[in-house]
Amino acid sequence: MHPNGDYWVETLAEDIDIVARSLDLKRFVLVGHSLGGSASIAYAGENPHRVRGLLLVDPSGDGRALPEEIIEPFLAALQSDDYLRTIRDYWQTLLVGSSQVVIERVMNDLYATPKDVVAGAFRDSLLFDPVSMLQRYSGPKLSVISHLNNAPYSLHNLVSDSGRRGKMAGGWQKMTAYGIIGTGHLGSMLAEEFVRRGAIKREELWVSNRSQEKAQKLAEELGVRAADNLKVAERSDVLFLCVRPVDLKGVIAETSELLTPDKLIVSVAVDFSLRQLENLCRARAARAIPSVASGKGLGVTLLVLGSDASEDDRSLLFRLFGSIGWPVEVAEEQLEVLSDLTSSGPAYISAILREFALQASMRGAKVNRDLAEQLIKKTLIGTASLLEDNSFDDLIAMVATRGGITEEGAKVIEALSPEMFRQLFSATSAKHRLVKDKIGDPEE
Repeated sequence: MHPNGDYWVETLAEDIDIVARSLDLKRFVLVGHSLGGSASIAYAGENPHRVRGLLLVDPSGDGRALPEEIIEPFLAALQSDDYLRTIRDYWQTLLVGSSQVVIERVMNDLYATPKDVVAGAFRDSLLFDPVSMLQRYSGPKLSVISHLNNAPYSLHNLVSDSGRRGKMAGGWQKMTAYGIIGTGHLGSMLAEEFVRRGAIKREELWVSNRSQEKAQKLAEELGVRAADNLKVAERSDVLFLCVRPVDLKGVIAETSELLTPDKLIVSVAVDFSLRQLENLCRARAARAIPSVASGKGLGVTLLVLGSDASEDDRSLLFRLFGSIGWPVEVAEEQLEVLSDLTSSGPAYISAILREFALQASMRGAKVNRDLAEQLIKKTLIGTASLLEDNSFDDLIAMVATRGGITEEGAKVIEALSPEMFRQLFSATSAKHRLVKDKIGDPEE
């Protein structure tokens, strides 16, 4: 607990000054995270001659801009008997994507902090003016921003960028730059949904395509930037390769000098292995197989990470693909079969239901095929909702009562469908082999 009993940001900055003087630090780089970022800004504003550089990690924004109807109930909850639930809910939102070890460490430290300290720090920090204080400091500064820290009152949205780039430049620099090479159906869908759902900011994304006109059109629609493959590869920290498997080798060869170990490449090609990716360039590699349903925020994305991929890479991919559905990490040898279920699944399900509707329209009852299709679509939506709480077997038993009409239909499906699906997997497996043969060995 602070000896003066207050938690004004300016008071916390005085603590920094005491520590710096006790260590006899004449001029130094100051690093601050969250509320510590505010304290660092306050110190740099008051002592610009002593701060060699300012590194802010997700700094607090201007709390004065927060709507009163939001902040007053929150501050009241911090002083109430509902305090523990309030802080738990607030911090767990911030810790999404963190490892369990980190979550437990942060929450245990938080629970050990006196209630008055937490409430006081929140209350007093909301009165601080970070923009005015930061304007007093003209030295080098770098701000590392996560996707959770992007509100109108966030500091990087209030301070104009000087336009300079590079390490410890005099402006603001984003944590991660993203690129998408290949703006066909899948690449365009990822760009549109990542931007629309806030997983990637517009200014962070670069796109390119074999047809530059197509990339430029997408860039104008989304407010992102278009360039050629080389520039996109150069600018990107995370590069999505959304081209056909037969074209992937050429794209990597074109950009290989730029695909350094500090970059992560993510291939969406089903039949191009991690070994092939890693043999063609030095970048860390991963594979991601999304679904067309990701365009509705409801798709399964299969993920496979390479041997050099880090936990940060895993967290980033789960965050990105979690914004458009359900990311699932699988073994690479499972990818071919599982992609038939998830990536190809919407087409297979639609093909089966199309035939279902067609047969209904041919039964002599003058059922309009369009009406049959609409009814099946609505039934499918309801069925998907039921399956969230029931297994396939449970739902069949729920509808197909013993000795009833539905049971007779279910028996026909159970008798005839196994052979159909055996043939389906045989056909797709053969096609996978043909594509792999066409790709060839990247070491040849």
